[in-house]
This record gives sequence, C-alpha cells and structure tokens, in this order.
Amino acid sequence: MSASVAGLETDNDDDGEQQQQPRETLLQEKERVSLDTLPDEIILTVCEFLDVPELGALGKTTHRLRALSTDPLLHKIRLHRAKATLAASLQHRPSLPLLRDAQIYLTRRQHTQRVLSRALLGIRLKHHFLTRPSLPALQERGVMYRCGGIAPALAGRAKDLERERVKDRLRRWVVERLSLEEAVGCGLVLNKVVWEEGRREGVRSIARRLMARWGNDGQGEGKRKVGGSGVACWGRGRVVRYDPPRAMVLGLKRHFEKLAAEGGIHPRVTPLYLIGSRN
Repeated sequence: MSASVAGLETDNDDDGEQQQQPRETLLQEKERVSLDTLPDEIILTVCEFLDVPELGALGKTTHRLRALSTDPLLHKIRLHRAKATLAASLQHRPSLPLLRDAQIYLTRRQHTQRVLSRALLGIRLKHHFLTRPSLPALQERGVMYRCGGIAPALAGRAKDLERERVKDRLRRWVVERLSLEEAVGCGLVLNKVVWEEGRREGVRSIARRLMARWGNDGQGEGKRKVGGSGVACWGRGRVVRYDPPRAMVLGLKRHFEKLAAEGGIHPRVTPLYLIGSRN
C-alpha cells in the first residue's frame, strides 16, 4: 500500500515539473506545426486580416495558398468588414474646411499659390545673395565676429567674455571713485552745497577722466592704496560699501563702444580689449 502511494506521489511530481517547464521547451520537444498542415478554415481566417499586397506575396509561395488567397468568398468578407469599419470611422473624420485650414488638403488654387510663393521667395533670396556685403564689410560693421585664432563657433562666446571683462573693469573703476565726504576732505570739492547745486557729472566727463588716467601708461600706479577691506583704491583707503549702479557702467560701456566705432579714441589711449590684460 505504501509503495503504491509513493508511486502516485512520484507521478504527480513528474506532472507538476512538466507543467512548470517553459512553453518554448515543450514546443521544441514536440513536432512544430507548419502552415501546410493547418486546415483551410484557419488559413482563411488569418487571411481576412491581411491586406492585398500581403495576400499577393502569400499567393506566390505555394499553389494551395494561392488558391486560398484568391478565394472570392474571402474578398467578399474583407469588403464587408472594410465597409463596416469605414461606416464607423467616417463619423470621426474632420471636415473639409478643417483639412484646408491645416493645409492637409490643398485645392488647385492653393497648390498654385504655394508654388508661386516659393518661386518668388527663391528669386528674392537670389537677389539678396547677390547684393549682400562681403565678410570683411560685415566684420567692420560688427555683424560678424573676427575669428582670428579662435574657431568660428567660439567667436561669439569670446566676444561676450571680452564685453564682460570690460564691464568688470568699468565697474571696478566706478567703485573706486571718491565719495562726497572724501572729495570734500581732499579739497576737490569746496562745499557740499556747491556739489549738490552743481550739475551731476555725466558719462562723457567720467569717460574723459578715465581715458586720461589710462593714457598715463601706469604713471599713477604707485599712488594706489589698500582700503580696510583689502581692495586697492585711489586716494584715501576706504571700504567698498556698495556696488556701482548698473546704468552707469552700461552708459560708460556704450560711450566707449561708440567712440571705438567712430574712430574717436586717441591712439595713445589703451584700447578696450586690452583693459583686462593689465590686471
């Protein structure tokens, strides 16, 4: 009795292991089913979901598949299914005005207008290409950057860095200016009331004094002092209390760029692109 029970348990274990085997392994062990062994009903059911080009390619394989792919009943079922699908899909189809607005459907007039507009655009571009200025002229106007030893892709970034260096130099110089109390103490301003009643110093006067200082070729470098915060200052040493107004820095920048464009900078004055090299 115990032996028979053990035999039944062994058979159950074998069945469980066989069920746990992957499906691909079972298919490999059994004989694979080919398309020729399937009945015609199954092949026709599969052919109902194929398009005409796919049915034509299927009919070129064997004579049996050719006869099934050209079956009149099969094509009648396909047409009936396509008719039902179209009847349900046409309700959700966008209208003709929407297709025209989206330029999906073009009338003859719209197609002609598009062709003519492209032809006119090509003629206009060709005319502009013939009359466009040369590369040196664009570089002189500042439209194109001068590459020099820099790659053309990095020329714009290098120009931006140069502008930032000039702005930092001008901002540092504005910070180092004397305050009103220091100017009165040094004797540059006789009275505070005169300073307030007088006209405020403009960008051009600041630029002239800055250019005159840069034109001394470093003669006043020995007069610089160090303030309480360790920042080099002109005149009496002081702690930098605030950043200069951005409008003043940008005004100086625009003034020097205008002078450089007009050629009004004195040749003895240090150019703007060499400002950062002295630091």
